[in-house]
Amino acid sequence: GSMISTLVVRTWFSGAHDLGSGTMCTKMHGHRWSVKVSVAEDRNRFPDPDAFQRAVIALRYELHLRNVTDMIMPSIADVHGIAAWFMERLSIRYPISEVEVWQDDELGSKLQK
Repeated sequence: GSMISTLVVRTWFSGAHDLGSGTMCTKMHGHRWSVKVSVAEDRNRFPDPDAFQRAVIALRYELHLRNVTDMIMPSIADVHGIAAWFMERLSIRYPISEVEVWQDDELGSKLQK
C-alpha cells in the first residue's frame, strides 16, 4: 500500500478575550494559545510545506496581540472556537486533517476531519 505522511505546523500567539457572563472569563484578559495544524495526504498529493507553513503563520499574526473575541466573530473565542476558525480558514486551500489548540498549555481542543 501507499505510505501516508502527515505535515504538521505548530505555532503560538498571545491575545485577549472575554467570554461573557456565566464563565470563568467574564472580563477581558489575555492568554497564550498554541496551535497545531496537520495535513495528512498521500505523498503524490502533498501540499508544499513552505507554503502551508506560511499560511498557518499568517493566520497566527491575524490574532497575535489582538482582541481574539472581535477577530474570530461569530465564533466564540475559546479553544473550540479558535480551532474551528483555523480549520475553516485553512480548509479553503488545504486538506486539513486536524487542528489542535491549547490555552496556556492547560486546556485544549482537537478538531479532526
